[in-house]
Amino acid sequence: VALRIAAGSYTVVKNPSMTEHEQTLDDPLSITNLSSRVIRYVRGRWAEYDTIFYRTLSIPNPEDYVYEKRRFYIDVYSNNVPPGTKIWLFLENSHASNTNNYPTGRHSRYEAVIADKRGSNTTSFSWVR
Repeated sequence: VALRIAAGSYTVVKNPSMTEHEQTLDDPLSITNLSSRVIRYVRGRWAEYDTIFYRTLSIPNPEDYVYEKRRFYIDVYSNNVPPGTKIWLFLENSHASNTNNYPTGRHSRYEAVIADKRGSNTTSFSWVR
């Protein structure tokens, strides 16, 4: 997966959801995200919405996500995202889609909702019909 465009800024940082104990992997099931490094994203100052584009070839059959044979998950670590904030994920064929030919190339849309808690949240995306 390669980050292509972001509306805000991002940096690679040490995973904030891992405590010193967890970093030893003594209890790997207690770790939400096993990655030692994660992306820290900061919304652009004037952005109404955050838009982040990734390019990947690792989704060979997107229909598996539509029919919930497989699921997308996201780990969000924050102390200032309001509970109930929605995150949308769109799958599309970038070779077929552009800003002038909607909906050509668009495959499917998914939605996740941030839970009512601070810190680390793991949430799954559901297909939006």
